[in-house]
Amino acid sequence: MQENRDRAERAVQASEADFVEVRLESISTLELAQIGRRGFSVGPVLREGCTVRALVSGRWGYSWSSGFNCIEALVDRAAGAAVAAGKGSVSFTVGSPERNSFVPGSTEPFTGTPLKDKTFLCRHYCELLGMTNPGASARVDYSEVLRDRVVVNSAGTSVREVEELCGLRMQTALPGNVTASRSIARRGGLENLRHREELVREMTEDLSMRTNSSGPTPGDVPAVLGPELTGMLVHEAFGHLAESDILGQCPALAALVSPGRSVGSECLSITDDPTHFTLPGSCSWDDEGTRGTRTSLVRGGVVKSRLHTLSTASDTGVPPAGNARAWGTGSTPMARMRCTLLEPGEGDRDSLLTSMENGVYLKGCLGGATDMERFSLIAESGWTVRRGRIDRPMGPVVITGNVFDVLKAIDRVGGDIQLFGNMGGCGRAGESAIPVSYGGPHILVTAIRIG
Repeated sequence: MQENRDRAERAVQASEADFVEVRLESISTLELAQIGRRGFSVGPVLREGCTVRALVSGRWGYSWSSGFNCIEALVDRAAGAAVAAGKGSVSFTVGSPERNSFVPGSTEPFTGTPLKDKTFLCRHYCELLGMTNPGASARVDYSEVLRDRVVVNSAGTSVREVEELCGLRMQTALPGNVTASRSIARRGGLENLRHREELVREMTEDLSMRTNSSGPTPGDVPAVLGPELTGMLVHEAFGHLAESDILGQCPALAALVSPGRSVGSECLSITDDPTHFTLPGSCSWDDEGTRGTRTSLVRGGVVKSRLHTLSTASDTGVPPAGNARAWGTGSTPMARMRCTLLEPGEGDRDSLLTSMENGVYLKGCLGGATDMERFSLIAESGWTVRRGRIDRPMGPVVITGNVFDVLKAIDRVGGDIQLFGNMGGCGRAGESAIPVSYGGPHILVTAIRIG
């Protein structure tokens, strides 16, 4: 990759365009699945590509190609496309140039581990699930992604980052659609996936609990949410509202979350932070070559900032923080979340349950969605709470609500923060999902709709 990086630097320096950016990517993926006694594999699959954009007289021109054979021609082609587009009024300001590389070191890199060892890991967990849950089906999926990325531009930036990301998803189900699952994803090698038998024990406990559970009674109830559900609530209910380029299409909604507006209770503080380098979504530099830094989105219930690309940051006169992310070669970076979390307060789960007295306790998350003003999440497990103590178990519980009503209903925030990530990632605008992470502490919500 270094030789191609050198070529990109020379091509950018030789261009007469007002601004040129070259992004080189090499992405290798592998998927394994163990379903009962059967094993399946897809890959390894290698995708390489060069994406170029050039700015001339206020207009962008773009070009893209698989492989790295025609970097110089792609720069000329993008500049030519910008000239052909005529004059425009694109607002674009580049921050301080960056020149560096980040190549992580893993205790057990998956790139040097034989395929048979990865297959054995899946089979081990799958067999353990079968042994501890007689009569249940079992499935274990393994995924790995190695992304080698270079961003070079005419403002002097030349950065390279290598990302190793691997993960497991374990699933088991009893007849009658009684299910349990666990996911784990980390930046780094297989050392993060070994010796995770506690996940199997947790799933076994979940299955036992759900065979004796009943469905929730629909309605608005007080609730204590576990850390994973808190993180997904923050991600779905507010994180997408902070992505500045999508807000450009919704002026009325943008006004509701403009800096200085109150959107939640005083105990609500939300941060987007790419510096948790063991988690998916972390980055040293984004896909425009901007250094990744923490962004305070909400502080004390008041909106402080948004997530920006270089273009949207220029439009609003704020410094970018490294949130421009592309899902793959040939795609254009958009303002996206990285690791979005609710900042901790004080207390733990039991103190919040005691404070609530009666309501429900919900934890885990099977997925979520938002239409910007409303959201829905599926809590993996739930219990009724009576007199501050966990009482009757419920199966998976759907929670829904208006974003702003729920944020304002957050009454207490615990101090027991946890962070999570999975290989599925987050999709937007019909594009493929990109890695993200999320988290927070236990929280108490005075009213939320369950069903």
